Amino acid sequence: MLMFQYQRLTKRDFMITLLILTLCLTLISFGKFYYSWKQSLSGIVLGTILVLVSILSISLMSYNIDTVHLISKWIETGSLKESITLLKSSTTLNKIVTVLLAVSSSIGVTYLGALGIKNYKGPVRQSEWKAKTNCSNDEEHTLLKLLLADMQFLLKPNNVVFEPGINPFKIEPNNKAINWKDLSLDLLLTSNSDISAKKSNWSNYHCCHICEKTNYATGTKSKIYLFPLTSGDFLKMMEARFQEIINVATSEDQIIFCYENEKASQEFYKFAHSNDLTSLNKLQLIQQSIDVKNYAKNILKRFQESVAISYERNSDSGSKLTSEVTLNNTFSEPRLYEQEEGKTNTYTFNAVISSWLANNSVPQLALLGEFGQGKSTALLEYCARWANNCLTSDEHDNEFSRVPLLIELRGRSPSSFPTPEAMLGDWGNKHGFTGKQLLNLVQSKMAILIFEGFDEVKNAGNKLDRYSQFNALWKYAFQGSKIIFTGRPNFFFNENELNEFLNINDTSASAGTVTSKVYRFNFMELSDIRKVLRNIEPVLAEEIISRASIDSSLMDIAKRPSMLPVIVSQWERIKQSKSFNESITPASIVKGYIEATYVRKEEQVLELGAYQILPWEIRHFITKAIAQFMFAAEAQNTISAIDIDNVTEKVIKDFDKVFLRSDSPQKLRQAVTQLNLDKIEKNETEREVAEKIGSEVRSNGLLVPDPASGSQNFYFPHKQFYEFILGDNFASFHSPNQTNESKVINKFSNYKLAKLGMHGLTGLMRLEPMSFIYFSGLFKADFLRNFEPSISPSKYLKILKPYVNLVELYLIKINERFLFPNDSIIKLILKTLIPMRQIPTISKKESEPKYSIKSVLDLFILTIISMPYTFFTLPSIFFLKCDAEDSLKIKFILMKFSCDENALDKKFGHGAYRKDKERWFQERFINTD
Repeated sequence: MLMFQYQRLTKRDFMITLLILTLCLTLISFGKFYYSWKQSLSGIVLGTILVLVSILSISLMSYNIDTVHLISKWIETGSLKESITLLKSSTTLNKIVTVLLAVSSSIGVTYLGALGIKNYKGPVRQSEWKAKTNCSNDEEHTLLKLLLADMQFLLKPNNVVFEPGINPFKIEPNNKAINWKDLSLDLLLTSNSDISAKKSNWSNYHCCHICEKTNYATGTKSKIYLFPLTSGDFLKMMEARFQEIINVATSEDQIIFCYENEKASQEFYKFAHSNDLTSLNKLQLIQQSIDVKNYAKNILKRFQESVAISYERNSDSGSKLTSEVTLNNTFSEPRLYEQEEGKTNTYTFNAVISSWLANNSVPQLALLGEFGQGKSTALLEYCARWANNCLTSDEHDNEFSRVPLLIELRGRSPSSFPTPEAMLGDWGNKHGFTGKQLLNLVQSKMAILIFEGFDEVKNAGNKLDRYSQFNALWKYAFQGSKIIFTGRPNFFFNENELNEFLNINDTSASAGTVTSKVYRFNFMELSDIRKVLRNIEPVLAEEIISRASIDSSLMDIAKRPSMLPVIVSQWERIKQSKSFNESITPASIVKGYIEATYVRKEEQVLELGAYQILPWEIRHFITKAIAQFMFAAEAQNTISAIDIDNVTEKVIKDFDKVFLRSDSPQKLRQAVTQLNLDKIEKNETEREVAEKIGSEVRSNGLLVPDPASGSQNFYFPHKQFYEFILGDNFASFHSPNQTNESKVINKFSNYKLAKLGMHGLTGLMRLEPMSFIYFSGLFKADFLRNFEPSISPSKYLKILKPYVNLVELYLIKINERFLFPNDSIIKLILKTLIPMRQIPTISKKESEPKYSIKSVLDLFILTIISMPYTFFTLPSIFFLKCDAEDSLKIKFILMKFSCDENALDKKFGHGAYRKDKERWFQERFINTD
């Protein structure tokens, strides 16, 4: 009896506590929701979740007990404790009402929360800003990341970072007018190291710089009087004060008239008397302060000696000879186009550059192009023409008066440099320039800053990073400066971000030079291909041109300047594949080119009598791991020699597991066995072995020294090598039969991805989207039709897989405005509860929405079924929506590159959702007419 009373007491106390906690949670959640409505975006998200949780708590209680009876007894007795002792179980009617109220209130609160998030125009607080810094696009941070960020500020102030209406990502160009008074002194100081910057002062009275010059050979000191002049009238007004300088100057002193815009006038020589008076203009002072001859020679050498096409041909004796054609002998001027007011205007590359340079008030240039369209080569050719003019002519014409500074951004992080001078110095060091010299050149309006390959900068995984990098580049937009940005448009998440960061159509800009105008590269036509192939064997060139003119699949590859040399080198293999009616893809061509590159290098080593530690297949395995490391570290196709050795050291630990299998080729087993024996006999450490192999990978592989960042850094000279290897790696990760090799390489995928918030194919889509071209080319279309991308951490949360599938259904069906008219509720339930690949894809026979009682009932029942997943996975629901959307995007990319339109129709329909994906694909991968 006592035990029974104790149990009853415990149950009563438990119910009272639960009821109080539920009421408190309800009050807190509604309070949080109300307070955050116009004050905090992350607070709205957290408040919505708390309200949903409180609804769930009340619903669970009402589902088990008769709450109506409880409330009536509470009112009747006036005692909560006594009313709890009289609890009754919930009736069937009460349960039905509870479920209906729970569902309707949950939908209402969710809708209200979504409305608040969508229309939020309040201040940006620390929680929202923290969420923005850890996401890759505007949509991602509004959900799970906002929720987690707000939770971190529950017990500390969540201060305002930006007030309403202020864009935290607004680019702020420098556009500062450079004072000739200060610039003239800087130019003088950089032209003569004998002049002391610390002992140089400006005299307001005499309107000149008074500098001290030391002859370190004799120890004597003298003065330099520098008059920065902008017009002849200035000196006439200062004649009396200038005469004072003449009277005190000694024979060792020097007086310099330095004109910004014109040469010195002879009329002022009468004031010089016997003193040494020098008259200079800005150009002459610049020529004294910086010598660009060596830089010009390096540019010209690079353009004239770089091998563009290498292929084998038959000699007269029947042996194979290797022919090489340099870049200057294959160059074909590209065409650019702009889209303006619904029209597409096409121009030649040189016409655009010449017109832009001739007008000092026009916006900066943004030259955008997809992979392999010849952006880098076109700019190098322009710089080479300037270099040739610089080295062969004393006088510069208007077009070549500015020095083009070709700054490769690959592997650089502009935002990490404290000043513009620092980044210029880092680039100019290898050309013998100081940062101050280059900054003076830019501020003197005598340079063209070419920021080449902005899509290859370091640290650009999320919008804040990309904003920081571009904001740093725009700091060079001094008044009168000339800047060219080049890169791939798919670097940006969407067209709005492209316009924002390139400062396109900025109506609030005070001058045209702080904005930029976009031109895009066109693909080559047959006439261009003929020009590129003008210096290879005529028979070979004609075969390629003839085949491309009738084979659209080959033309799609050949129209890219970077792919045409690959086609030339692989032409025999391509012809053989065509004879067997095999499909030719960029993946198959680049794969053959890589193998041929390794074989050719091995033959060169054998001719020299050198010894290779490992065959090329194993060195390529290490190279694939290096590429994966680059991707995970967001290094953008650049890696240091030390990191190559580090990756190699990790990889060789798995050599036995990968290459000592019974099915491995004999030469690979022998090579690894010999490596192990040598290590034991020579008593070498793993680091010593790794350094030897790493040196071999660098010298006899695909990597070469990186001209952009120094000899101790390496990169893939053909960007398609890097993209193909990544596509090959990820294809192996998702292959039905994953090998030990792919498992080892996959270890390098998690280097920084967790920090970046990127996982697997999602990261590949955002960092190197063109790798999907190669990924798709490595599988048959049938495989890709059934392939379901595995995205993000959901693979570790198996219980969430049904919800991922449900969200995917919603994304396709709701966006199409279909309420499941053609599908039975059984199929929908099964499709929700088990992986999608096991259920046939839902077919859609009609293109117009059909609303019926059955379809509405189906949707309602499906919502009820999904409610347990909804409530048990509330913290994960929001990122799973993005997860499923990314999965669908990746699926669309792969099918678009490999499957026919019927397969796409079957998976994505042909309505609004399909059109949205087509539009996204065009912006991300095509961007051309």
